[in-house]
Amino acid sequence: MNREHTCAQWFKSNMLAMQSGSAEAGICYGPAGSLEPSQVNGLAVVLRRAYCEEPHVTFVIPDEQTRLRLLPGFFRVAIDASHLRGEIHTAHRANVVALWIGPGSGLTIGRSLGRGFPSISRQLGWASLRRCIRVGLHLDKVHQRLIPGRHWYLLALGVEPSVEKERLCATLLEPILSRADAQGLPCYAETFNPKDLSFYKRLGFRIAGSGKIGRSGPDFWALIRAPQPVI
Repeated sequence: MNREHTCAQWFKSNMLAMQSGSAEAGICYGPAGSLEPSQVNGLAVVLRRAYCEEPHVTFVIPDEQTRLRLLPGFFRVAIDASHLRGEIHTAHRANVVALWIGPGSGLTIGRSLGRGFPSISRQLGWASLRRCIRVGLHLDKVHQRLIPGRHWYLLALGVEPSVEKERLCATLLEPILSRADAQGLPCYAETFNPKDLSFYKRLGFRIAGSGKIGRSGPDFWALIRAPQPVI
């Protein structure tokens, strides 16, 4: 089954679910699908709102106004990387976004940011730039050590703060989790928020590693979901 057919089937099933009141409609973008600049900007804004107060983001950019100004640029780079090397899943109303990197691409969070490094480095001050590089390099090292083989990588998952998070996020992640199961591939994710751990556990992820960014940085958890038996 090809990627376009999978996206179409998922969209159809979620449309039926939405009509019955149980879910939002879903949309999938990948290398074969177009993504307009206005859509990229809209998704970047959703991710900015979702991540603005996350521990690793406040560590890299402590000033709130600076975060609000710069984060959309960061996420446009991530969206571009996911669009080219994986898939972007979003709800019909675009209030929740999942950025996936596909198997075999070799992209990690540090390498994804590296693709947009010239534009990002011009916007950050030296201190924030150093912290950004430190976070990226540390996460990449852990990522490559824990799961060197082919896998799906959840680069970012964001939902509008006012939206009921867990139900929509679980619905949005399900298509790739099911595909990974069918392919016999694991999934990898990271979180800096301990409140997210129970959510990922319910989806089948386990904590594969944890640590701290430097001496004064935030704690993080690396999560792996082994492929589940296909019924």
